[in-house]
Amino acid sequence: MSKKSFKLPPLSPLIGTNLINYIRISRKRKIAGRYWLKYILTILIILIFTPLRWYERWYLRKKRSHRIEKPVFILGHWRSGTTLLHNLLCQSPNAAFVTTYQTVFTQYLGSSKILKPFMGFIMPDKRPSDNVKLNVDYPQEEEFALCNLTEASYYHFFYFPDDTTEYFDRYVRFSHGADKWKNSYAELLRRAGYIMRERPYLVIKNPVNTGRLGVLRELYPDGRFIHIYRNPYVVFLSTKKFFLELMPTLWFHEFSEEDIEEMILETYLKLMELYDRDHALNGQVVDVKFEEFEKNPLESLKNIYEQLGMTMFEQDRSSFESYLASQKGYRKNKYSISRREYDLVTNRWQVYLERWNYGLPPNMEIVD
Repeated sequence: MSKKSFKLPPLSPLIGTNLINYIRISRKRKIAGRYWLKYILTILIILIFTPLRWYERWYLRKKRSHRIEKPVFILGHWRSGTTLLHNLLCQSPNAAFVTTYQTVFTQYLGSSKILKPFMGFIMPDKRPSDNVKLNVDYPQEEEFALCNLTEASYYHFFYFPDDTTEYFDRYVRFSHGADKWKNSYAELLRRAGYIMRERPYLVIKNPVNTGRLGVLRELYPDGRFIHIYRNPYVVFLSTKKFFLELMPTLWFHEFSEEDIEEMILETYLKLMELYDRDHALNGQVVDVKFEEFEKNPLESLKNIYEQLGMTMFEQDRSSFESYLASQKGYRKNKYSISRREYDLVTNRWQVYLERWNYGLPPNMEIVD
């Protein structure tokens, strides 16, 4: 039986956490009747994996002394080109990163020889939303890893979308709980840096960090930041497709398409409001237009290196060229937009359409 046709019982990526954190995450949260099997099976897998955590304490006994210096943070709303930029930067042999394996089993890094084959078997070969290749060793967003390390993660909204606003206020706007988040986040980056400690700097990609620029500056005063932005019409449609395909595989209760649309529209505004506030206070951020980056990625990357004071571009150039050559057959999704969707984006995100001088892309049609 092939991997693609094999069906495992429903499990949550939270199988990588510990039982106490799992209970903290899910207590007082809505779990719909049809998802109780997934909830219980996830507990059973957590219990099965628990003995591996004893080895983990020994394996990472030195990680607390590992320092993270001059990390590179990629900011930008979902579907703004963050993945392309992240994957490209991580081709450098000098770049450490959080792997896809680590996002699930960040508390079981010492057991990777056992758990990597298991994870590689059950995960798809490509992201369903855009056909980007997946692999347990590829770079991935560290916010998913934070979900398994602590209850203080915004990405728990994927599991409990009714509580999205609460998660944003707590773990992006930091109405309270900032210290817990800071400690957990610093621990996560130490783990990632320790695993790839022969590489001098860490590259982190996380759309949610777009709203955390000020807090990240406090944690990493020598941090370097890249903000990538894209045509808002494309961002809306692509994020909607991404969430509609990803969230049903993760959530413990359902969320309507209309609610997902509203969440995207509102979250974009809240992230950009926080980004604008902290950008004005902190500066030292490189802003990159996706369309220009996509047109000439090597030249754009060279400019990013120069603006961030990174001196290894020519040393890394061949790695970037090889990766870009391997992506030549990749085809992006094409979108059409309904009149209703067009009006929503135009009215709600007008300030950013005007700021960046975007209109409807010439290859996008409005359909009724």
